[in-house]
Amino acid sequence: MSVLEVENDNEKFYTTTVVVDDFPLDMEYTHLFEKAQNMPFPVECHVKAKIINNEKVKKKFDRAKINHKQQAKEKQDTGDSASEDVQDNLFVLNQMEREVTGSGVFIEWVFMFVIKSDDYRDCKRKAKRLMKRLKETQIYAVNPLADQLQLFYQCLHGNDLFINKYWLQRTTATGIAENLFGVSQSLGTKTGFYIGRIDKFIRSVSREEAVASSRDIILFSLLLAAKGIKGAVSDSPHVLITGQTGKGKSFLAKLLWIYTSFFKGQMLYWDPKSEFAEWFDRVTESKEMQEKYPLFINHLKTFKYVTLNYEDSTKYGCLDPIVFLDGIEANEMLKSVFDEIKSFENYHHIETAIYQAISDTVEERENGKKLVH
Repeated sequence: MSVLEVENDNEKFYTTTVVVDDFPLDMEYTHLFEKAQNMPFPVECHVKAKIINNEKVKKKFDRAKINHKQQAKEKQDTGDSASEDVQDNLFVLNQMEREVTGSGVFIEWVFMFVIKSDDYRDCKRKAKRLMKRLKETQIYAVNPLADQLQLFYQCLHGNDLFINKYWLQRTTATGIAENLFGVSQSLGTKTGFYIGRIDKFIRSVSREEAVASSRDIILFSLLLAAKGIKGAVSDSPHVLITGQTGKGKSFLAKLLWIYTSFFKGQMLYWDPKSEFAEWFDRVTESKEMQEKYPLFINHLKTFKYVTLNYEDSTKYGCLDPIVFLDGIEANEMLKSVFDEIKSFENYHHIETAIYQAISDTVEERENGKKLVH
């Protein structure tokens, strides 16, 4: 039977193990871990490996090389050319011989996929689907009938590599690394607000189908960008949102802004579409929303809206840093803004005049002068 029934104190489930039997000669892009993550159901990956002595490997290569050369010679003696498989194998053996005599490290390993399910037939179906997906990339796997119990114990931590020799792979360290150990397809941050799921479809499908088939959620927190991470250019959360027109860039920006507003930080949202205030007013004035979400309604009422009109002189300076900052912090921020726009490093009289005007403006602000809105 190719499926085991496992029962313990807490649950009963079915499990089966799929073993990788054969790889293509060129192991580039085998990416077994990535393929397992791309399956629309959970798949465990188990690897048992050990480093083998180069001398032991060399003896096996020498025997294999002699056998292949003999096969090629027999073909030539009968007037036939050596088969493509024999030629490919000789090429690989010559390449690996150089690795053995050099500084190459050889590893003997086995790769096993473990699939679990609450239903017997579902477990078998998933195993067949996985093997079919691997076969599409010339990686051949088997779901052995008589060896499931042995494979179950082989996957337990601490057990030595005692599996059937025909499933053992012998490759260089580079070869086994092609399976992408430890590579994750996760996006976003490990903590934060839920904003969506990873779409693994190459072809275009409906949103409902993409969400239903994805088990990888995306969490995101803007504030994590301001944690002084080593190597970061800035401690400010700079985030670029790109995409096609009408595909939700503004919606995502507004969603992140609302999530971040829960932390009671000082925030400014520039809304060129002028739709934020209209939407929020519609929500806060709704009797139904007030009854269902009173705390959220109170939160929305704390937002202040400013509609700018370049023809109205009373609106000048509404977005100056001194509106949000005080004292030295406001002074330094304004200087940085001017330096970013135009450097007056070689014009000290202009630089001095600008810095003096900044200091006077900040002082007026601290003394109570405000903009009329």
